[in-house]
Amino acid sequence: GWCIKLKDEVFTKDEFRAEAPKHFVLVELDFPRKTELAKKLKEQNDKLQVEYQIEGFPTIYLTDADGRPYAKTGYQQGGAEKYLEHLAELRKNREKRDASFKTAASAKGIERAKALAAGIEAVGDDFAKFYRAEVDEIIAADKDGKAGLKTRFESILKKADMKKDVQAAFVQLGDLLKDRATAKPNMGKAETLIRKLFEKYPDVDGQEGVMLTAYMSNILAEQEKYTEAIAWLVKLKKLNPRAAGYADKMIKDFEKKAEKAKEGQKKGEATGAGTDK
Repeated sequence: GWCIKLKDEVFTKDEFRAEAPKHFVLVELDFPRKTELAKKLKEQNDKLQVEYQIEGFPTIYLTDADGRPYAKTGYQQGGAEKYLEHLAELRKNREKRDASFKTAASAKGIERAKALAAGIEAVGDDFAKFYRAEVDEIIAADKDGKAGLKTRFESILKKADMKKDVQAAFVQLGDLLKDRATAKPNMGKAETLIRKLFEKYPDVDGQEGVMLTAYMSNILAEQEKYTEAIAWLVKLKKLNPRAAGYADKMIKDFEKKAEKAKEGQKKGEATGAGTDK
């Protein structure tokens, strides 16, 4: 997989091992698919996966000493030398952040808020939740919304809360459905989990919306709720037109299964009617 490639091509190379520790304290977290982790370690990993919204592997975060991220990356081609150059470029995010925060330190009112906002922009809106004190100050400084900061950062925080809840749901879904032997009885719980999430965030879209919608259609189909499963696939096509091919294929499959289930039900009813004396 890509994690092994990154390790073999970059992290195990002498060049990387000599240079990277000059700038970073290297920390590795393992999320094995086949090996069962100790309960305490799994709980720690689940918590970090939700907190840092790890959606794919490998995910590399660059953070400051307080654990606040200022960049995120993954696998990159080119070996250790190119990867070190890539990390050096990402470190500039922190330099820009720190410069803006330094400007904010000597400013007041809305000018201070603008400087803080620039610092957060330097690392990216996705990381705003890790700078909650600064975000709260920005919103408070723009009470009337005239600077355009209040609405923007309130929206950023709302999106961050949604992403965190979605990530937590994915962790729960993974636990509910990971074992084929126990997945069937857990389908109802998984369905309820996703329904509640869409009730809380009816406008969820993007990658999160696509993944949850695809999950839901499969979960419903596993429970032989084919009509509902098809409705969710139609929703999937609207969220991501590029998934239309996959969705149409699954719709045809579910329609056939629904028809087969109806035929089986009719035969059962006919048999029951013929033997009921």
